[in-house]
Amino acid sequence: THPVGMAKTKTKPPLQLTSTCAPKGPKMRAEGGLPFSCTVQPLADGSVEVKGTRSAEEWPRCGRCLAYACRYCAFDRIGWHCAMCGQYSYYSDEQRKHYGRASSRATLPELLHTDVRCVYDHHPPTQSSGNVVAAVEQEAVEEDEKGEMASPAMVALVDLAGSSEKTPEKLDVVKSALDAALEAAAPGTRFGLAAFARDVRLVDARGSPHVVRRVALQRSGKHATNTDLSDVLPVEEFLVSADKNRTTLAAAVELLEADESHPDEIHPSEPEVAQGDENAETNKGNDRDFGGALQSMLEYLSDREKDGVAKPAVRLMCFLFGPVKTGRGRVGNYYRDSREEGSNGLEEEIDRSLIEATGFYRARAIQAAARGIVVDMYILSDQFVDLASMRYLSTQTGGAIHLYPDASTSSLPQDMYKRLTSLQGLLVNMRVRTSPDFRVSRCYGNLYEDEQFENLQHIVVCNKYDTFVLDFEHTSSSGFDKDVQWPPILQLALQYYAVRPSVVTETDGKQKVVHFLRRYLRIVTVPWKVAGNIKQLYSAIDPDVLICVLLHKVVAALRRDGVAEARLLLQDWLIILVSQYNKWFELATFGDIDDSKPLDIEFKECTVLQPVPKLVYALLRCPLLSLDTVSSHPDMRMYLQCVYTTLPPALLHRAVYPQLASFSSPGMKGHDGLPLSRTTLAITGSPIFLLDAYTDVIIYYSSTSEEAPFPPPRESLLRKEADALKRDRSISPVVHILMGGKDPTDAFDQHLIEDEGTGLVKNGDVSNLGYSSFMDFICKEVRVYMSSKE
Repeated sequence: THPVGMAKTKTKPPLQLTSTCAPKGPKMRAEGGLPFSCTVQPLADGSVEVKGTRSAEEWPRCGRCLAYACRYCAFDRIGWHCAMCGQYSYYSDEQRKHYGRASSRATLPELLHTDVRCVYDHHPPTQSSGNVVAAVEQEAVEEDEKGEMASPAMVALVDLAGSSEKTPEKLDVVKSALDAALEAAAPGTRFGLAAFARDVRLVDARGSPHVVRRVALQRSGKHATNTDLSDVLPVEEFLVSADKNRTTLAAAVELLEADESHPDEIHPSEPEVAQGDENAETNKGNDRDFGGALQSMLEYLSDREKDGVAKPAVRLMCFLFGPVKTGRGRVGNYYRDSREEGSNGLEEEIDRSLIEATGFYRARAIQAAARGIVVDMYILSDQFVDLASMRYLSTQTGGAIHLYPDASTSSLPQDMYKRLTSLQGLLVNMRVRTSPDFRVSRCYGNLYEDEQFENLQHIVVCNKYDTFVLDFEHTSSSGFDKDVQWPPILQLALQYYAVRPSVVTETDGKQKVVHFLRRYLRIVTVPWKVAGNIKQLYSAIDPDVLICVLLHKVVAALRRDGVAEARLLLQDWLIILVSQYNKWFELATFGDIDDSKPLDIEFKECTVLQPVPKLVYALLRCPLLSLDTVSSHPDMRMYLQCVYTTLPPALLHRAVYPQLASFSSPGMKGHDGLPLSRTTLAITGSPIFLLDAYTDVIIYYSSTSEEAPFPPPRESLLRKEADALKRDRSISPVVHILMGGKDPTDAFDQHLIEDEGTGLVKNGDVSNLGYSSFMDFICKEVRVYMSSKE
């Protein structure tokens, strides 16, 4: 019997399929031109918690494939048939109490819902061997079983180097961000404040006033400092209670000042030369030894270990104000972009921003991950800082990267508060099980394959927005077996830790909030219909999930083959998809193209595919793939790789193709989803527009809006919608309120990508084409492609 009554939720599920119908076999998959994939958002909202006395250990599992029992399995009094492989398994005595009777099964959340989570009562040792996550996880398991509390810890490492006129402004923004961090700190959090320039400065905040202890950095040697930082200030004294020492910490933050000294005071004997750069210049006035400071802090924080194994998830928040041109990990003038004199903006110039100039930061990332240290990078600079090398600090430790070219408009304080107050999953183990007819073939994102067990991935730290992509393949040329009782099924099993608050009563009767490390199990089970033909496959597509999968594949090509090849790969994919669509909807025939008969390049016969060409066009025009870097930050391409590959499908859609809505007044909304062109602004006749570009939310008043109140009233519908857009995303977008004809409107104009450009296509580059011309180009290429194929 199969239980009924599955609850519906408004949130997007953690597993989203490119098409709700799977291709019947490898042949249909190839002919359809669509990826056979899904996105995974491990900590997405919407799971139903199993409450009561039952724990994860009591969940029935198949004796053959080890899948968890779900609503799609068949149950009787003494056992059950697995929906994944068909194996019959018997209940244990304890399981029979809950699953043996139909009346009892009808009340079980795991059989009523497809997305369920529960808590482990006991934590078995991890089965992973040969990697650091296993050791860290085992320690966390043992501590939690003993009932020990988990004390969250945060450390700020602030850049005080340089004497730029912008440095005080950047420092003010960081001070506001650290105030936000102290405000966001949960009860029981330990906090440490450090700074660096040519030395490392540890703030001793145990008493008032605070004391700053300085240790010089050295250029060479095994260690970054001559003196062990623990000898200067033991780490347990450096990490103080954010609750009890809030006033002292706030005073220490306020007194942070930039250092105007020069590097030759410390390192007179060796010139500051960029690694791998023959034309490097000396770096007079730059004493930003971030590499040395980072290495010394990682060694220092490792001293919090107990019995040789690190406690998980100390967060190291690094604030960087410019390029590192001295000390360890220096990069210098490795990149020259198209804004500089003598640069022609060719791909070989631009691609240098994607090349890892030094392996120093990757090595430090491995060191941090091994010690359970999460590194967040907050970069306030409009100069090249070599994110291609530094990104590993965050991507391999589960941290975040934020880039702010202009400190005056940065949302750093808000981003930090969001980051520190959101739910974090620690030491996530992820396994995706499938029916026997298909399997996982490739994974994309910041996850790591287990060295011993097949199809087991590890994620160091994960928040509710982090998204990954899985590709599938059929296990045989015949595809899915028609005679199988159950449809193809995909089951996601997640094991993760989360620090959860709890109120305890002390011996004197007083109550206080403490944090415990708890281990959770989340099971998501999704059935997959099988498409009878390619029309069904196309009609079941999800364009947001499709573009998310394509983005991950394009980024992989970008890193492997460069910008030009990645662009061609995406364009060719669209040309093939349009060609196959015209074939299967009997609008054109391969090898016999009638030039007098128009092709359907807008997917008029399949409405769900209609957004795809515009999303592909927008992806080609965005800074991630654009060949024009005149208006971009030198590290923007690498930064967008890091950001876009973590976004869930709906938010990625906004980032790639912003949403434009019109308003006749601040209190009256017009239309949603408008094309991004000036023609649209004129046709609608609306005086006000709201544009959501993920990192920017823009309220634009046209020159015809003189009678509308400016700026819009706080209680108006327009402002409420703009404020709502700021909430449900991992970063805080910058809100611009602009009046056309009076304010500079570049921030708004740059998103009107569908306007016609020069109309020139050179070497397949469509960057200068408006959307209409781009579709004409695709139409011509489709005709050429279909004519050349039989």
